[in-house]
Order: sequence, then structure tokens, then C-alpha cells
Amino acid sequence: MDGQPADRSISLRLATEADLAACAEIQRVALDGYLAPLGQTLTWNAPAVVGLFAHLRATDPGRFVVAERDGVPIGFASAWVRGGLWFLALLFVVPEEQGRRLGTLLLEAVLPGPRDRAPDGEPLVLGVATDSLQPISNALYARFGMVPRLPAFMLRGPLSRPEAFARLPEGVVATPFAPGGTDGGRTGADAGSALRLHADVTTAVDREVLGFVRPVDHAWLLGDRSGILLANADGEPVGYGYRRADGRLGPVATMDATLLPALVGRLARDAAADVPEQSLIVTGAAGPALVACLAAGLRITDPPTIVGWDRPFADFSRYLPTGLALV
Repeated sequence: MDGQPADRSISLRLATEADLAACAEIQRVALDGYLAPLGQTLTWNAPAVVGLFAHLRATDPGRFVVAERDGVPIGFASAWVRGGLWFLALLFVVPEEQGRRLGTLLLEAVLPGPRDRAPDGEPLVLGVATDSLQPISNALYARFGMVPRLPAFMLRGPLSRPEAFARLPEGVVATPFAPGGTDGGRTGADAGSALRLHADVTTAVDREVLGFVRPVDHAWLLGDRSGILLANADGEPVGYGYRRADGRLGPVATMDATLLPALVGRLARDAAADVPEQSLIVTGAAGPALVACLAAGLRITDPPTIVGWDRPFADFSRYLPTGLALV
């Protein structure tokens, strides 16, 4: 692996499944290291974090790297490639090892190589999402071309005014799906048909809105999320949205930006029937969806994160991310 540290007590290597719990703890300690002095409380779900790490490593094992000092993990980085986009999902170093260029070495270890190209032969777009409270990290990513460009806000709270969301217009057909991609009751050929519908809609919408397709990520999302597929009166795909059992919404995508707030509202109302609070990430590009969420009772609860890139890669006016690691 290129870019090995000069300090011979530190080594970089590819992560194994056995490393994932330790990586999750590194992330927790690193986040708490700068949030606690600011009076911020870290909300942490270790099993969910490890599950995400397992997915990232399974899909891009050559881009999940661990740094060790004398055999003890002290930092890690993970990136993924979908179509023409390379995205830095995670980069964390324990507080006592920060300021020693380890972050730079980890980033260089997962950056695209000279042979890594988009399907059209062009260089891969570089993207990242990072906390606005981390000026050193933001500067590091910007030096590699990933300039901070778009704020993203975490919204949480009870849906106290659901009427603030517009309803889906007539002519738009909403088809619910359950974890696994079915409607929750289909079997055999019917279940297969539901899965094909899910694949058709998500593929068409992602190609138009994101500029790349990601069936591996949708397969993972279907493991624990239900949601809605949207089609127009002619049966053409126009959107999709996911919700998790704990009230977390996203990703949500629509061909027509004007449909995004209505689809978010439908997902939020469905979630509110099961859990008292909902949460989702909305970027500054999706202004109408942000306004509707705030009017419905959700609140911005954390300092904003920032999405950065060296070239644009998605239309965020029509898209709400899954999270900050898996856009």
C-alpha cells in the first residue's frame, strides 16, 4: 500500500470484519472528542454503525483501511465508488493521534488510483460530507479538490403539524414496499414482481437524479427499511423514499423537485403512526422540503454538515441523502 507512515510503529492495512467494532469505537471517541467540549451530546447506535461499516467494506473492500500503532487500531478511512463518483464515507483518528498527518495518509490510501476511472473514461468525481465544526478536516479535503459547497441539516422531532406537507398530486401512484422490497404480503411470483418494480424505479430515478446507479446499496437499504415507490399515470418512475422503523427517513428522490416535499410528508406521516419522532437529513438545495419539514414541527438539532466535491455529481434539489457516509 502506498503512503506508509514514516513512523515505523504505525502501519496501514486493509480492514477485516474483525476490525469493524474497533473502528466504530474510534469514530465514537473521535466525535465525542470535539462535541463534548462544545456541550453537544452524541447519539450513538453501535449495532447500526457496525452494520453500515460491514456494508461499506463488503462493497469496496479495497477502500476500507485501518491505521495501527504497535498493532492497536488508532484510525481508519473508508471510501466507495458508484458509477463515476468516488465518495469518502469515513475518516476518523483517535484524539491523541490527531495532528500527526495520519488523516492525510489515510485519505491518500483510499483515494482513486490512476487507473480508477468513470464508465465514460473520465476521472472519478471526488465527494465528501464533513462536519462544519471540523475546520482542519474541511481544509484537508479541500486541498484534494473536495471544496465545501452545500450545507446539510439534521432535522428531528415529532410531526406536530403534518398538514404543513402538501399531498401527492392526483395522477401520481404511490406503491408501498416493506423490508425485502415486497408489499409485506406477497409471495412467489408476486414478490418477484414487487422486487423488479423496486429495482426499475430506483434505477431510473438514481440515473436521472444522482447520475449513477447503486443496486448494491438499495439491496442493503431493503434489509430494514420500508418505503414508497412513485410512478406517473403512464407507469413511468418518478420517485422513491425509504423509512426505518425508528423513524429515520431517507434516502428520498424524485424526478420532479416539486414532488419532494410531498413524498417526504407521506413518509413522515407513515412513520409517525409507529414512532413519536422522525429524523432526516435535508440539504440547503432542497429548500421547499426544508421549509415544509420545519413547518411540520421538525427542528434543526445539530450544527450543519457540509457536502463537498471537486465537480458536481447529483441534483440535491431532488434528493435527500441516506446519511453522511452513504449519500
